Amino acid sequence: MISSAPNLRAKFVISLLYSFGIRLAEFTSLNRDQIYQRKFTVTGKGGKVRLCFIDSRTEKLMEQYLEARKDRSNALVVSFQSQERMTRTNVELLVKNAARRAGIVKHVTPHTLRHSYATNFLRNNGNMRYLSAMMGHRSLDTTMMYAYVVDNDLEEQYKKYHST
Repeated sequence: MISSAPNLRAKFVISLLYSFGIRLAEFTSLNRDQIYQRKFTVTGKGGKVRLCFIDSRTEKLMEQYLEARKDRSNALVVSFQSQERMTRTNVELLVKNAARRAGIVKHVTPHTLRHSYATNFLRNNGNMRYLSAMMGHRSLDTTMMYAYVVDNDLEEQYKKYHST
């Protein structure tokens, strides 16, 4: 999706949402000055604050995007038309259009990218407790819903490599 996005802002938005697994409301409230030394905090559900990290791809896109901007808004991402903070609807449309351009027929939303972040983390053998903290879940039980993906992967591997 990132490579199929039509412009630098779209590439940055998709990379940011996927790389951090942040919620849409957390994303739309981000300010430029919140990011320091490839880290930032977000305030999630229930006022819970958590630390997020920026990967090198997203950092590069962010630097390019912010350098190209001419406005003075403190918002991390702004609308092309108003030069004000992007709305939830703006972000949802951006993600939907980028998915379509990438040839993805499944309904893709910013929350889908959050799920993809979690799934990718677990498929790469990430620790469930760390994922829970990074996603801002109060309970490990909430994070456990992503375990089904790993379970499906295990079954696939079993069928592929187990001989009878």
